[in-house]
Amino acid sequence: MSKKQLINRIIQIIIVLFGISLITFTLIYLAPGDPVRTMYAASGMIPSEDVIQQIRESMGLNDPFFVQYWNWLSSCLRGDFGISYSTRDCR
Repeated sequence: MSKKQLINRIIQIIIVLFGISLITFTLIYLAPGDPVRTMYAASGMIPSEDVIQQIRESMGLNDPFFVQYWNWLSSCLRGDFGISYSTRDCR
């Protein structure tokens, strides 16, 4: 395999991975339910609407779709996969 073919193959892999990440993020974004309510349902707590709105704001869930995607993608590329909604652990 020549150097040019290798570079083309790497570019193709990057494009495919980017496409898969965008499709996956979009499907999760469009899934029914509120992540904050899910997070609290797992712990058994029922917070007030003000608390829910504050947490949505602090987690960036009120941002537009592409801002959320960019924040998520840049964090993933740094190896930061965030905090689990259900267990609240960083893994």
